[in-house]
Amino acid sequence: MRRARAWRRSAAAGAPASSRRRRLWCGSGRSPAGRTWGRKGRLAGGCSGRVMDVGAQMPCAGATRLHLCGAHLVMVLVQVVFGFGSIIGKFGMHGGNPAMFSMLRDAIAGPLLWACAWRSTSVALPPCEDVPRICVAGLGLTVNQLLFAVGIKLSDPVTGTAWQASQPMFTLTLAILVGYERASCRRVVGILLAVAGAVFMVLAGTSGTVGDTSALRLLGHFIFVVNVLGSSGYIIASKSLVRKHASISVAAWTYMAATCLMLVAVATINSTPGLLALVCHDPSQAVADACVADAWELPRGIAMVVPLCYWAFVSSMFAYAAMSWAVRYLKASVLSTYTVLQPVASAALSMLLLFV
Repeated sequence: MRRARAWRRSAAAGAPASSRRRRLWCGSGRSPAGRTWGRKGRLAGGCSGRVMDVGAQMPCAGATRLHLCGAHLVMVLVQVVFGFGSIIGKFGMHGGNPAMFSMLRDAIAGPLLWACAWRSTSVALPPCEDVPRICVAGLGLTVNQLLFAVGIKLSDPVTGTAWQASQPMFTLTLAILVGYERASCRRVVGILLAVAGAVFMVLAGTSGTVGDTSALRLLGHFIFVVNVLGSSGYIIASKSLVRKHASISVAAWTYMAATCLMLVAVATINSTPGLLALVCHDPSQAVADACVADAWELPRGIAMVVPLCYWAFVSSMFAYAAMSWAVRYLKASVLSTYTVLQPVASAALSMLLLFV
């Protein structure tokens, strides 16, 4: 109450708007709306107080519009990055173990994200009460990345990115189940239209890679469906985390959890002959045999290094840190709707490579 009265007095006295906002943001206690603010002026998180969902309500309407516009633009860029990554990653995984490729990606991105988060927020570890939710988000991230890599190995990148457009349906369903959002007719119709277009492109416009059987293509579709479900779970699980902590910290902690889970998954796959033969499938039997024989290694050369660096630094460090920031301001269903841009970006890059 004292902070609220001080803010109103400063407004009546003609104090600059930025000063009034700083006084309200940086103070401890409660705002006039009754919401709890963080201490020490750390809006981004990592402070000792509880930070509200700034995307839902902020003192300055102009700042709210600015953050929302920025979040929408960031999600467009993130989905373009993911769309390009599916094509680039296909080259890197040719002749290699896609599970090992995913593990190296996380092993590079996870510690680097954690170091950046620690330097920028001075917070190294999450509170104990948030560890289960971070593990759930890490599991969703592991399922998403591992199965996407395996899927584009067995199928093709355009099919994989087309299935990403079904993510709004899964995300909205999970958000309604956990009570984050309410279903509305307009929202459901809009999402179903976007999903229908992507599914039609998958079923009518792709024919699989050379050497694929119909059963293998069907398995590839199923893998992409579970991959999308894992991505939706990551978005839902991280939604409450970014309300309390800095976005880069959430991305870093989640990636560290995913790295540990990915190591367990890769060890399981490499020690199971049937699974290893599946993920190493290739139209060339010699290439498949080499992948099985060197399951813990990847082909050396620029054709593998460039895709791995792109997936680690661009698709992982940049894209997931940016997406964690956007989750703070956008509803989960709105955020996942941008996945319809992935097949467009993937198809555009494919056409460009054909003409180069």
